[in-house]
Amino acid sequence: MKLIDYQKCIAEVWHKLYLFHPNAIQSKNDKLQVLNLQLALEKIAKSPTPEQLVIILNRLFFKNLNDPFSFAQFKPKLPKAPLPQNDSVTIEDVKYFSLKNPVDSSKSEINSSIRHLVNEPGKSIFDLRWECTPSPEHRFSDIITSVFSDIVKLPHVQRLHVGWNETQTPYVYSQKLEVPLDSGAPHLKKPTSSFAKLIVVNNTSILYLLDYLWATSYDPNSIIVFEDNRPFFIPGPRLHAFDNDIQVHFNFGYPHLRFGKVSKNQLSQDDLIRLIGTFCSKRRTQSHNFQINIPYLQTADAIPHNFSRSDREAGLIKIGTILPYFFPDPQFDPAAWKSQWAHSLPLINQATRIDSYIQILEELTSPLNDSHIHFAHPEMVRTGQLPIRLQKIEEKYIVTSCPQNKTIECGNEVLFIEGQSLQAFEEHWMKRISASTPQALFRDICHRIHRGPPNTSICLVVSNGSRTWEINLDYTQVVDEPTSDNSMASHFPFLQSFHQVFPYNIAYLKPFEIAHRADLRKTFEAIKDTVGLILDLRGYPKKHFKHTLIRCLCDYPVASPRYEIPVIVHSDIQRRTWQLTQHTIQPSGASVYTKPVIVLIDETVQSAAEDFCMHLHSAQRSIFVGRPTAGCQGNAAYIHLPIGGWMSFTGMRVMYPDGQPVQGIGLLPDIRVERTIKGICEKRDEILEAGLTYLQEMV
Repeated sequence: MKLIDYQKCIAEVWHKLYLFHPNAIQSKNDKLQVLNLQLALEKIAKSPTPEQLVIILNRLFFKNLNDPFSFAQFKPKLPKAPLPQNDSVTIEDVKYFSLKNPVDSSKSEINSSIRHLVNEPGKSIFDLRWECTPSPEHRFSDIITSVFSDIVKLPHVQRLHVGWNETQTPYVYSQKLEVPLDSGAPHLKKPTSSFAKLIVVNNTSILYLLDYLWATSYDPNSIIVFEDNRPFFIPGPRLHAFDNDIQVHFNFGYPHLRFGKVSKNQLSQDDLIRLIGTFCSKRRTQSHNFQINIPYLQTADAIPHNFSRSDREAGLIKIGTILPYFFPDPQFDPAAWKSQWAHSLPLINQATRIDSYIQILEELTSPLNDSHIHFAHPEMVRTGQLPIRLQKIEEKYIVTSCPQNKTIECGNEVLFIEGQSLQAFEEHWMKRISASTPQALFRDICHRIHRGPPNTSICLVVSNGSRTWEINLDYTQVVDEPTSDNSMASHFPFLQSFHQVFPYNIAYLKPFEIAHRADLRKTFEAIKDTVGLILDLRGYPKKHFKHTLIRCLCDYPVASPRYEIPVIVHSDIQRRTWQLTQHTIQPSGASVYTKPVIVLIDETVQSAAEDFCMHLHSAQRSIFVGRPTAGCQGNAAYIHLPIGGWMSFTGMRVMYPDGQPVQGIGLLPDIRVERTIKGICEKRDEILEAGLTYLQEMV
């Protein structure tokens, strides 16, 4: 095995335990699990051998789980010696029943012997130390049920993920342990008989009897003895093999099993008789009720780091193993993703700086085409912005806004940035930007130009068609992200306010600029006598008032989009389900604006802003004018990186009420309007003009 194969194995084991083992969240917080991942990566890099891998997995991953049924081992050799015979005898005053060969046994004879023991009072030993594993066609539930007939099976618990919520935000996502609805009541009933039972199991039989053993361990009349003589073989889905030699066993779904005794040595009949005698002399009455505690996922603390190799690898492993479960795009290909992730694993070790590390992660996630994908780090938080805005218009990068700059004008074309052509700049960022649609891609490429390290300068080569010149611009430090790069407000005095009344008694409103719900109601009251409304939804909302906005425009019920969040309860990605949420906005009974409405949209409309638009589209209350929206809907989920910072991605898919998708498409306008270089030079908002013209024709 190569080093990368060991790293893949560590990643596979770690994420299965991190996401699905019930005991994985019993520690104080998730930081310990991530630190163990980093430590495992460090150790395997120093000594990449199969023996070292098994040691690392057991010491760093499985030991802290306090679960004897989750472990790593080398593939064992099955016994070749003749199998012992089953028998049923009475030794002193103890009835002893042995079932060591479950394959060749007669079920009727075994049942008869067990009933004889169960129906007579006294002390009984059930020796279930199997020496071979039964084939799938051998079922012994009817036999074992006789042994455990007075016990209600203890329900298992499962790790339930509704979306991904590593730090409990946003509120619609949650992780917890839960008792499946079909697993029975989470308590034990009082045993119907009071005879003392000693049940001895070994590594071969215990996995077949887990359901009953967990319940029996809470029975005051029973004692379970576990003869732990590894290695052993556990068949079924709990087993994961690596390189045909290393086996990893996973126990998902049960709390800690309480043994009366765990022995590393082989126990004789005399040993078992002494054990049951000691047990009977110390037996005390105790409660039979058992309540499963269901702890929630802990909040992850920031982890100090020195940006070591294991830091980088652990971050890549978290992204590579968590994201496939929760990324909701139906076109997502887990096999292609796994291949791309494996390709990035050796590259990440060469990234010794934060910016180069983030670049590799961006190149990994770029093919996912998700505009919610974003990487942030404390050392990269401070950014600056240029005093101009660009937009790709007519296949050229055009200056669309340049307030108080005498060396550059609206309509000028930018040809070079720091000596690099815009075509080369575009090709570079296409490999790093994950964009839901082409319109969102070019919007974000321009955004990369607008933003840079604060208090630094950039050299642009600019042309107005007749001459070309250079200009140096400074990135000034900013705190807040602008809501839109499509700002023309400085050229239109009437756009300085979030609402205005235009000539011909047409109202104009920018609801995304409103910070309080009460102001929205007051605005609609002020424009109630106008003949029509221009609703400008370009940009991103300061506050979410979509229900209030719909109730101001509609006096009838309006269906919301379909919100679907992945629900994960099993390590098999194909078994995930979806939690569907959909609601209806009911009218409030207050006054409603009933005049014609025109809605302005473009590629700056994304996520929550698109949700506003989808509600209006469902209401069939407006005409949409402009360009397609970004096509990126749903809440963002976050993965926190060991180096500090985080990655976000879309964690929810959103569709129209009839099931039509918007992700990767965007909301399409009824009347499409493209901006032109001529319009930019004349400082015109062509989308607004088209909306006004169309509304004037309607009224």
